[in-house]
Amino acid sequence: MNSFLLIIRPFNCLFISLAVFMGAIINNYIYDYPIVFIAMISAMLIGAGGYVINDFYDIPIDAINKPNRILPSGKIPPKTAYLYGVFLFVLGFSVSYFTKNLWGIIIAITNSVLLYLYAKKGKRVLIVNNLIVGYTTASAFLYGAIINQNVKNVIPLVLFTFLYTVTREIVKDAEDLEGDMNYGADTLATKFGRRTAVYTSLFVALLLAVLIYGCQVYGFLSLGLGRLLLISYTVPLIAVYLPLFREISKEKLYRASQIIKGHMFALLFVMVLYR
Repeated sequence: MNSFLLIIRPFNCLFISLAVFMGAIINNYIYDYPIVFIAMISAMLIGAGGYVINDFYDIPIDAINKPNRILPSGKIPPKTAYLYGVFLFVLGFSVSYFTKNLWGIIIAITNSVLLYLYAKKGKRVLIVNNLIVGYTTASAFLYGAIINQNVKNVIPLVLFTFLYTVTREIVKDAEDLEGDMNYGADTLATKFGRRTAVYTSLFVALLLAVLIYGCQVYGFLSLGLGRLLLISYTVPLIAVYLPLFREISKEKLYRASQIIKGHMFALLFVMVLYR
């Protein structure tokens, strides 16, 4: 039973539900708490389904890159995991119907389909794989905003999450190069090498810094929050990319990926608290 819990990444699922809540409440008040709660549960279930299905289709890759994961180590039979993932998807977008919000339901169904296609075929399509993960991650905030009529207030949050997630996904692809090549995945790293992937991720990261500045200039972010984000965003990038300029190894790429993940959570926390 513990394996069925671990495979859905409980911490990540909790973050997804909190992201929906943040999208609903930031610079706003809750119009209908039960509806927002339903949206949080729906998004969490869909996200959980995505993790399970992704692990199912990643068995050949994880057998090389991460053999201790649930499925490669044999803790759950692959067929059982597949049915478990599909069940979570169906339950997730079924629950979304109780939000009584057409656009929210469309996002729930669209994300379920995208996460399934990403797991099955998305890794074989250059760049598209990273964009899908970026969108589905950022859409949790958008989902909450749509449910609670708060779209305008979450635009910076959605764009920030999208670009930073894409940055991390490119770094993760570079880390998983060997397994991806064996599986036939078409990533920047498998196509052009790890160094090109790292430089591309840096370009996206710098693009995000420009976005933060632009949101400040055009009034989507206050002057104080814009400056705080620019400083707290750009300085840690040195810790991420400087070691990679010296040497690009699997270990350093893993460390960079973890720093980016923690950094993104911290900055989202700062952004929400400040606003």
